[in-house]
Amino acid sequence: MGSWLQGRLATPRSAATLPRAGLICITAGTASVALAVLPGVPVALVVVAWAVAGLGMGLLYPSLSVLTLALSAPDEQGRNSSALQLGDSLAAATVLALTGAVLAAGAAPGPASYAVTLAVAAGCGLLGVLLAGRVVVRPATA
Repeated sequence: MGSWLQGRLATPRSAATLPRAGLICITAGTASVALAVLPGVPVALVVVAWAVAGLGMGLLYPSLSVLTLALSAPDEQGRNSSALQLGDSLAAATVLALTGAVLAAGAAPGPASYAVTLAVAAGCGLLGVLLAGRVVVRPATA
């Protein structure tokens, strides 16, 4: 849904708008899923929260690809596209390692350790929200 939506929206005034919106959805969705460890939290909340995170993924990833290609000179598009994919893979591996280390640090996995791992993931998303403002499209120089 997010990918479909971002492909049909009018071009935002700021290049940071779609990546920031996607990261906000991912962060909010992931943080909300952490509430699932509390007694009495309905499963429907978790389903909606993951849907919000998925919406954010659909907004974020295609917009990053489009921005990477738009901001790259034609002879640099392949290299920059590869760097984007490599960065994506390294970020995913890093977050997985961080959350895995948090989960393994506890005596036995339980609700609290799962909540902490989701909080770490949401924290990474929040960092992305804060850094998204660095996306600036500069006019081409003659």
